[in-house]
Amino acid sequence: MKTLNKFKNMSNSFFYTIVFLFISLSSLSQESGTIDYSFGKNGKVITMQKDAGLFIYTSTTQSDGKILIGGYRGILEVSDSLNEGFLIMRYQENGILDSSFGIDGMAIVKFPGYSSATVKSLAIQSDGKILATGNGIIGFPIGNTNALIVRLKPNGTIDSTFRDAGKYIYDSKQGNDYFDKILIKTSGEILFCGQIAFKAVLFYQLLPTGDIDTKFGNDGVVLDQDKNFNVRDAAFQHDGKIIVGGNYGFGGNYKMYLGRYLPDGDIDESFGSTGKTITNLDGSSEEIWGVGILEDDKIIASGNSGGLFDQIATVVRFSKDGVLDQSFANLGVVNTKYSDGQSSAKDVVIQNDGKILTAVFYHNDISGFGYFATNRYNASGTLDSLYGNGGTTITEVSTHDFPTTINILKNGKILISGNTNFSSLTSAALVRYNGDKEEKIWYVKIKHWLHHHGITWEDKPNNLINYYSIQSSTNGNAFTEVARIFSNHNGGIQAYSAANNATANYRVAAVSNTGNITYSNTLSLVNTTPTIQLYPNPAKNNLQIQGLPAGTTKLTVTDISGNTRIIATANSTVYSINITQLTSGNYLLNIKTANEVITKQFIKE
Repeated sequence: MKTLNKFKNMSNSFFYTIVFLFISLSSLSQESGTIDYSFGKNGKVITMQKDAGLFIYTSTTQSDGKILIGGYRGILEVSDSLNEGFLIMRYQENGILDSSFGIDGMAIVKFPGYSSATVKSLAIQSDGKILATGNGIIGFPIGNTNALIVRLKPNGTIDSTFRDAGKYIYDSKQGNDYFDKILIKTSGEILFCGQIAFKAVLFYQLLPTGDIDTKFGNDGVVLDQDKNFNVRDAAFQHDGKIIVGGNYGFGGNYKMYLGRYLPDGDIDESFGSTGKTITNLDGSSEEIWGVGILEDDKIIASGNSGGLFDQIATVVRFSKDGVLDQSFANLGVVNTKYSDGQSSAKDVVIQNDGKILTAVFYHNDISGFGYFATNRYNASGTLDSLYGNGGTTITEVSTHDFPTTINILKNGKILISGNTNFSSLTSAALVRYNGDKEEKIWYVKIKHWLHHHGITWEDKPNNLINYYSIQSSTNGNAFTEVARIFSNHNGGIQAYSAANNATANYRVAAVSNTGNITYSNTLSLVNTTPTIQLYPNPAKNNLQIQGLPAGTTKLTVTDISGNTRIIATANSTVYSINITQLTSGNYLLNIKTANEVITKQFIKE
């Protein structure tokens, strides 16, 4: 399917980027899952290069909203200085190639002696430097495959301070080496995940500087020897454990494979069966292409099931410890079949609200063409009817379209990247879709008084809140934390009872998992609770109650176990209750007024 046209003349080699700066179509829907017509030309960007193919395998986004895609540029003329090297391109938010990056938005990195040098993963360090990894063949056409790494400066030039003049070649000396994913730890270490084909799962860890992390594995390397595993994707759980996903088996008869490793690279034998989960859903062949981690550390795997000519896009949910989660969709699995064709979920991302987005390759068997498609699922595994057409979108970019990755942009819009065949050349393709309408969500809102000395608020489900900080102030300006309540992530009403009845101002700060803070409105808590006194205490025959509110007050005496012993009604602010019949011990007096229940403790002699 990959067609490379022969390079004829360097002066004739140029690229086209098909974009419009702005298009106003006010009649078009802005609903979630519809194409965003403000991006590129009618929501699409196609970048082609004359006499060369641009093959895209990965993408990521920068904090400023710019888009990075990676793969390789391939032509046939080996004398060309740009032939078959790592390809990294950067776009502005609106889909125009970023001319400040590389050469007119494109960076080509050659590894001398290597052919088919292909970027499989991109990552951005905290200082804005760009890491790219993948693999290449030395001794083309028949040679050994090694894993390749390069680091670029933010402007797309090679960072010569990294490893060997900005590049590194990993050769295990044990077979064909592949790095398929870069993960950056919160402490900055760089983890490359991949495999030695038909031999082992492979990890290689560097320090942020590029030096080998000797504390990880064996001099920075971990090899988990098993010839049956093929790693496709990887992700961190919230405790830093490493999840890898891919296939198990040979010759097209695959099973889904997940593995978990501790932060130091050791296999985590508490996961699945001795560290691995191998799943055969219906006896057919299944593959994992993408892995996502939910807020509760459950694992979402996207891929396909079925035979070679009847593939179906598949999403599976596992518990955090690798057990098929049968509460999700249909016993843990959701298959989404497209009419008149086959489909495969090539990548997956999780929205902040827990909804699941997949990039889907859809091949229509009647037209013979491939298409960009997406599915969005509710957290339960059902297709989200509010997205696209019943939870699905299908987009024709040009001809023979093939999506590879999906990203949620900082503005909530959805980007699919991959390839298309444009003017008989394999070209880079991007499509942007509208996300959910942006709303200012107040996760915390104090709704009403609680017994005149407390507050309540709504803890919305799947809101990514870590904890709620209850804060008080005597003047309404300077607030101090007085309590901390952790979110249960399932929704419901949270409550806080004040430690005393003093007048104060209260607010609740919702602290997200990323440290962002949202404040509720401030309420003044005025002390209207009567001061009630019991005497004598301990008491023998009669217990005097003073300070009751005017009107009717119900009095109930219970023992410590909650059994009711005495019920009485007071109609004045002072009342004497006979406790002669009680045995010696501790008791509770519950005083029910028109607005609240006040509990006092006393001792019967």
